Amino acid sequence: MSSALQEFFQVKFPGSQLIEHQGGHFRFQVPKHALRPFAIFGLLEENKEQLHISEYGVSETSLEHIFNTMAAQQGEEQLLGSAR
Repeated sequence: MSSALQEFFQVKFPGSQLIEHQGGHFRFQVPKHALRPFAIFGLLEENKEQLHISEYGVSETSLEHIFNTMAAQQGEEQLLGSAR
């Protein structure tokens, strides 16, 4: 299923990326310019049976989340640099 789901996202939402996959849970990042959230909901709802999706959610990334992600990456880089 993951390859069909990935292909669906790449075709319907160009530039999207699979950023997390654990068990039967997938998390994709869709570029902001791809579609508005209501359109994403519509496409997922129309295709959920075909893609074997039991539930889904759509949210916009907050600036706080972006900052925290960048800070965590920088912290990891500093740890790797000091371990050398």
